[in-house]
Amino acid sequence: MKWKSIMVKILDIGCGKESVAAQVFVGIEDKEVTRLDADANNTPDVLHDITQELPPELHRQYDIVFASHVLEHIDRNKVIPTLVNISRALKNLGEMWILVPS
Repeated sequence: MKWKSIMVKILDIGCGKESVAAQVFVGIEDKEVTRLDADANNTPDVLHDITQELPPELHRQYDIVFASHVLEHIDRNKVIPTLVNISRALKNLGEMWILVPS
């Protein structure tokens, strides 16, 4: 019997020029990484400021929301609302991976 693999959808927040999420989750064969960044020079798939509400088409679309070295660049008073914003991208039982320098 051949098992159907499950596509894992990952939203890479603050992706920069190269997706760190694609490297972190290299062991997942069937994955789709969507790169989101506020800087157009990084040519993200989605150009968006995460301190603002996510576009509705991103809501509940991702198994993993990944943000590496992003939150330390957000104004301290906007961190909690920003986390709420990006959590809206998660599917039910999805995971949020947040990496910060300290």
